[in-house]
Amino acid sequence: FKFWFWMHIGVSLFFLLLGLLGALVTTNAIPPEATSETTRIAIEATNAIYKNGSYFAQTGQRITDYIGVLISAIFLIPAMLSLFLLGALTAQCRLLTLAHLPRIQAFWRQIAITAFAIGAPMSIAYGYLQLQASHDSETLRTTVIGGLGEFGPVLALAYIAFIALQARAPTQTTPWLYRIFAPAGKVALSFYISQSLLMLIFLNGFFPAVTYPYRNSQFGLLGLSLACYALLLGIAHIFAYYKMQGPLEVLWRHYTNGTTEKTLTCLPEDALK
Repeated sequence: FKFWFWMHIGVSLFFLLLGLLGALVTTNAIPPEATSETTRIAIEATNAIYKNGSYFAQTGQRITDYIGVLISAIFLIPAMLSLFLLGALTAQCRLLTLAHLPRIQAFWRQIAITAFAIGAPMSIAYGYLQLQASHDSETLRTTVIGGLGEFGPVLALAYIAFIALQARAPTQTTPWLYRIFAPAGKVALSFYISQSLLMLIFLNGFFPAVTYPYRNSQFGLLGLSLACYALLLGIAHIFAYYKMQGPLEVLWRHYTNGTTEKTLTCLPEDALK
């Protein structure tokens, strides 16, 4: 986990510096107005293909866009691995249910301090520049925004560690934060896929009357995302109340463990080591 965490930090810093240097060279060589005009023309050309192009023209453009997304996603592999590995370690060694123990608290505290120190300033800068970018298409700013956005998963790790540090011993009252979000963790796979499907429906033209008011608004997209999350969180509470597993959790356990029962590969006492 630590290896992939620091690998992600290194990759993010590399692309931030590379983008900054590239934008500075481009800005010095080409006037910002010319760069903005070139970008605008390219966007309009792509938009024209999607609106009026033939089936084969649209298919070719989609393949090109998809390849671009895949290439950019390759560089997020360290971030995804660090998050997934931390999740696997937490589940198998019960690092949440045993998070009240001093040694495990020290583990979560180290993650929280490190991730907040790195992720918070980068994410604040990202959010500020993202809002400014809606009024300014300067190449340098746009490029820096892309580099800063790579630090989002780091702040996510800080949030996870902060929540873990709120854990209490089984004999103590469960914190309100746990009571609100714990049901979502019990149906995490179903929750994740459902979020993706909902945003796919709302952001890809299936419901134009709902979609269009949010497309050009950062706060509109945030509100739509929070509304989807709140809906699914309410459904997760219903599942928890009736002690039901999520539908995808049932399928996952059936085809990986051969049983729908939950299993632990790490005994509680092993987590004390």
